[in-house]
Amino acid sequence: MFRTLSQLVPLGLASAFSIFAAPVAANDVFNGNMAAYVAHLQSVLADEPEIWRALRLSSAAHAGLSEDEILALDETWRQEVALSDRPLISGIYDHAASQVVRDMLETAKGRVTEIIVTDAVGLNVAISAVTSDFWQGDEAKHAQTFGRPSGALHIGEVAFDDSTQRFQIQVSAPLNEPATDTPVGAVTFGLNADMF
Repeated sequence: MFRTLSQLVPLGLASAFSIFAAPVAANDVFNGNMAAYVAHLQSVLADEPEIWRALRLSSAAHAGLSEDEILALDETWRQEVALSDRPLISGIYDHAASQVVRDMLETAKGRVTEIIVTDAVGLNVAISAVTSDFWQGDEAKHAQTFGRPSGALHIGEVAFDDSTQRFQIQVSAPLNEPATDTPVGAVTFGLNADMF
């Protein structure tokens, strides 16, 4: 079931996006200002070559992984969260693509609580803060956006996020190669509902 943004935002943006069915509470909070802001964030992200470079490399490197291998990587990440020596986490967090999303977060001045870019299998590629897990591919934010047409959105529930220590609404979108519309990943923006 689809719900279009024409019910939520002025004409112009309405043709660019569609929303997948989401919990009523999330739809009550999601509004035209949020929709316009997500569109702005997507355009900023789309203009960042480092994000596309990291997505292509990560998707190619992880394309042949089995689910067991993905789960093993996820378990390593979860264990590293509590450690000072974190090679897997550092490889993502210290990457230039993660600096891009941290810069975006800083520019947002509190409106965005987190940004997570994931590759084709749902593994983190760029993160604004250390996430509790490495694999987002088993969650709706990736499963219901990756491979969808450009402009599609998944709106999560309003919830308290352990990573950001805030109540937020996660809005996720596919990341498709601009020239070919080929799926290469997904992005999740955590939005501070109190700021809209």
